[in-house]
Amino acid sequence: MFALSFQFLAGRYHSTPWGRHVNEGVPEWPPSPWRILRTIIATWKLKVDAEEKDVRDLLLNLLEPPVFYLPVATVGHTRHYMPWDKGNKGNWHASKTLVFDTFVAVPKKSPVIAVWENVSLDDKALKLIGEFAENISYLGRAESWCEAEIIEGEKLVNILKGLDNYSISKPLAEDGILSSSEEIVNILCADEGINPKISLDELDKKGNSKHPLLIRTSTLRTQIKNLNPPMSNWVQYTRSEDCFEPSKTSYTTVREEKKVHIIRFLLDSNALPPVTDSLKIADIARSTAISAYGKGRKKTSILSGKDDDGNPLLSNMHTFYLPSDEDRDGKLDHITLYASGGYDEDHQRAIARMERLYGYNLKNDVNLLLLGMFDSDQWPETQNSTLLSSSRIWKSFTPYILTRHPKVTRTGQWKLKNIPENVEIKIPENLAYYATKEYLMLEYGILPDLSGMQIDGPASQLLLSIDKMGLPQPSSIEPIPAYEENGAIKQWLTFKRYRSGKHAPPSGNPYGFRITFPEEIKGPVALGHGCHYGLGIFIPDDQF
Repeated sequence: MFALSFQFLAGRYHSTPWGRHVNEGVPEWPPSPWRILRTIIATWKLKVDAEEKDVRDLLLNLLEPPVFYLPVATVGHTRHYMPWDKGNKGNWHASKTLVFDTFVAVPKKSPVIAVWENVSLDDKALKLIGEFAENISYLGRAESWCEAEIIEGEKLVNILKGLDNYSISKPLAEDGILSSSEEIVNILCADEGINPKISLDELDKKGNSKHPLLIRTSTLRTQIKNLNPPMSNWVQYTRSEDCFEPSKTSYTTVREEKKVHIIRFLLDSNALPPVTDSLKIADIARSTAISAYGKGRKKTSILSGKDDDGNPLLSNMHTFYLPSDEDRDGKLDHITLYASGGYDEDHQRAIARMERLYGYNLKNDVNLLLLGMFDSDQWPETQNSTLLSSSRIWKSFTPYILTRHPKVTRTGQWKLKNIPENVEIKIPENLAYYATKEYLMLEYGILPDLSGMQIDGPASQLLLSIDKMGLPQPSSIEPIPAYEENGAIKQWLTFKRYRSGKHAPPSGNPYGFRITFPEEIKGPVALGHGCHYGLGIFIPDDQF
């Protein structure tokens, strides 16, 4: 058993059955064995150096009508107006004839396979047909680009077993019985009685080839007066009735929604807001985002931080609105929206519509330029942001605000707790506005001799906030009594710490810290009251 496969690279097989006119719009399907044999001869004449007798012997071995394995197919056509010489040679271009170019459309990766079930070729013949297959560039009309391949033996058996959505077209059985799903189509084949002694190179007196496989249609029309080539016959092939019906296989497309966790904006204004307005800018950004998403009166817990009943969410999966000063000039120039729960595509489209921040007594409107939306693991896009970097040491960018009242007795004395053994309390060298180190430590809820700290004091609540955020216990914490801006030391009290029309924090006193972790922590890091609105933001401390 031996087979030739033809894979049509453009997904089209252009051909017209022998004796039919192109404008009848009838395609040849399956490809006729007569056409395949003539293609082998043409390839030999133009591309392959082989002995004529070897080629003639190969063709004689392939005279048996093959069985075709046909992929799913449909019929298509194109229409062209072509010039046609009707005797007026001086004005031939004015005569235009409509021509139908009918073709069979097949999947590009599904070849047509012709199997000669009773043919066994020797090594010499296999090598020769292999050379022909490598050099066949089209089958049918010249636009039917194809790649041909010989298949035999166990490989052929396995390929035929694995065919999916294929139909079989073969010569009609002697009993002439058809199944209910089959039809008959006449296919031109070579007669097995072709004289083996006729040379492929032999010509008659008029210069025409004597071999029937090389006869021209013009010779058939003008001399023989019969369109059927000599030594050919029409073989009745069975073919599936719905061989040209479009495949009815239905596919359910499941598109996985891709969430992003980080959305970045550049701030632009005639006068950018100062870093002390971080809370105000974050609060306005929150209102703008909720408005952009809720134009259809939709509720969004991921942007608002509240459930459908208006109760605050207890988790930290919702959005952190994080303003930043990335060129360190004391002005806010970026804002980052971060949500560990992720933004679905509806939220992404809504946030992308945000164009400016206004209101809340802003002196100047702030324009928003969307820089990108990406996942937290996409560090090439986020490495330029201090908020999203990785570091062991983090310092306050905006003040840390307490979430609970520090605990005291009825007499006003501190309620104390031990400092965790693995946490070192460092005393800063720069006391800023504090007169003594003792007064500074007491302000931060730490006994001057480091023997304990106030329950729910600033240092105690910072450790609780770190644990609540799922961060590892720090190896040290250090109070930062003031922040630096353009070389000047300024108090944390200069920051806005109250949201307009909202509940005030338990204690409005601001605090700054430097936190050292035992390992690198990936940002963002925001802790304490108002951490979703621009307070309690920490940035990597590049001085260490």
